[in-house]
Amino acid sequence: MSGMELQLKLNELGWLTPIIFLTGHGDIEMAVQAMKLGAYGFLSKPFKDQVLLDEVAAAARFAQQIKDNLQRKQAAEEILARLSPRETQVANLLARGQSNRLIAQQLDISEKTVHIHRQNIMEKAAISSAAELAHLMLKADPNSLD
Repeated sequence: MSGMELQLKLNELGWLTPIIFLTGHGDIEMAVQAMKLGAYGFLSKPFKDQVLLDEVAAAARFAQQIKDNLQRKQAAEEILARLSPRETQVANLLARGQSNRLIAQQLDISEKTVHIHRQNIMEKAAISSAAELAHLMLKADPNSLD
């Protein structure tokens, strides 16, 4: 199995650890292909030890960023999972900046009911504003407010 085939297989498996290709026969086309497949780096031999160490250190920092982002995403998803289906509907509209009145009209409920849902959302999510709610929703799903 070639390095490119391994990269494809790891992609299929959802592998998130950064991969650095090391090759003795690399060219620009191969490097571009590896990067398109998701490789973090591509080094052609010979290279200095420090170059490899620097590349591994950068890849490790990148891996930590991925891990941190996933943890924030999972935490946000867990918070939003506590909401009832109706609270989720209200939250989506609040995060888009809609007023209680507009939300009430869209969902065919009273403004008072929207206000109660809004309070429940803020309490369950431990937040105090629609802006914080939007931020939380974007952490859980960057496309949620499209």
